[in-house]
Amino acid sequence: ASADRTVRLWSLEGTLLRTLEGHLDQVWGVIFSPDGQIIASASADRTVRLWSLEGTLLRTLEGHLDQVWGVIFSPDGQIIASASLDKTVRLWSLEGTLLNTLEGHTDRVWGVSFSPDGQIIASASGDRTVRLWGLEGTLLKTLEGHLDQVWGVSFSPDGQIIASTSFDRTVRLWEIEGKSLEILEGHTDRIWGVSFSPDSQIIASASVDKTVRLWSPEGMLLRTLEGHTDRVYGVSFSPDGQIIASASVDKTVRLWSLEGTLLRTLEGHMDQVWGVSFSPDGQIIASASVDKTLRLWSLKGTLLRTLEGHTVGVYGVSFSPDGQMIASASGDWTVKLWSLEGILLRTLEGHTEGVFGVSFSPDGQIIASASLDKTVKLWSLKGTLLRTLEGHTVGVYGVSFSPDGQIIASASADKTVRLWDINPDDLILDLDIKLDKLLKKGCLWIRDYLKTNPNVSEGDRNLCDGYC
Repeated sequence: ASADRTVRLWSLEGTLLRTLEGHLDQVWGVIFSPDGQIIASASADRTVRLWSLEGTLLRTLEGHLDQVWGVIFSPDGQIIASASLDKTVRLWSLEGTLLNTLEGHTDRVWGVSFSPDGQIIASASGDRTVRLWGLEGTLLKTLEGHLDQVWGVSFSPDGQIIASTSFDRTVRLWEIEGKSLEILEGHTDRIWGVSFSPDSQIIASASVDKTVRLWSPEGMLLRTLEGHTDRVYGVSFSPDGQIIASASVDKTVRLWSLEGTLLRTLEGHMDQVWGVSFSPDGQIIASASVDKTLRLWSLKGTLLRTLEGHTVGVYGVSFSPDGQMIASASGDWTVKLWSLEGILLRTLEGHTEGVFGVSFSPDGQIIASASLDKTVKLWSLKGTLLRTLEGHTVGVYGVSFSPDGQIIASASADKTVRLWDINPDDLILDLDIKLDKLLKKGCLWIRDYLKTNPNVSEGDRNLCDGYC
């Protein structure tokens, strides 16, 4: 690669094989694809050019706003990364499509490199930093401060606070921007589960000390719920905020009033109960147990049905926002989706270790699962793996969506909570869902025109009925 605007190919003996001409300015970088069939060149003319070995220009990658200094292929040869003085790294497909722009450096980016597995990109910049990026699921922030494993994480319903629980016996409250707000201290042993009341004014924490504690967002201990005879792993508020359900190693789920009165005890599981969740209408409680089952209960404590199918203990459970589906997370490496009637709809397979956490997106179209394999995976309702979020260095136990569905928080034994930026519209692969979203958006734009414009025929005025 040369400032004379050309790339030259040479034999090992020093013979000039051919000259690749086409760049309009200095060429700073050049690299072969892993299979040796394509050459990529980076130039001050703001482009990356792809060439065949015979010297044919295959395509020009355009989009950078300043000189391109670095270029590299992913290990599988399917992605090209380019580093530019415009302070960005851009990712391209072999066909020349811009896949992603990695923004964050505050000065020119001089170099870029893929990790051997192709999952991480490193960029070197004049801002004196090296930044590490994932191919997908951009890491927004890492929340550090806990002194031991982090097991539970939850967004407040108003989206303003993140709560995390840890083996360090504390609950920590964080701003979305990552600033630590409060440290809730009082439990005498490890803390597992955490849940916000619907109005975001109460935080419930579940602990190995056999209690559930209720806190204000300012860190004040409101009351302690005592009665379980063994460790408490899961906790959940009813949708109206009036009942708290707790799941325990003592094989029971207990229902409590806000004042701390024990309302009833749900008995029937044959082993430890780890997870508990209310249906959106507050009429059904789902519990997940090491006895390999999910159980559905009425508010009065009647066992409605038992869902069997997992081959190892079930650790997490979540209702879909419309209340028509239940997701369960199991040590058998799978997430299973069930109907309210107890019919197994599908099994989500892909994790390589036990799954502990599961959560639906607010619109009910995406399922997030947290696993000991150090990843969070995002799935469609049809079971398609949409994305894998990698970055934690130890198992991930908890996962939670922000109320707007744009951010995912994950809790890991690596002592951190990580926040991930996702674009749900880009993730959804189901054509019917995409079409429905497009129809609704289009009708929101055009409905006033259809209703009020005098030139619209009467037969067309109601075209958008049912879509907005």
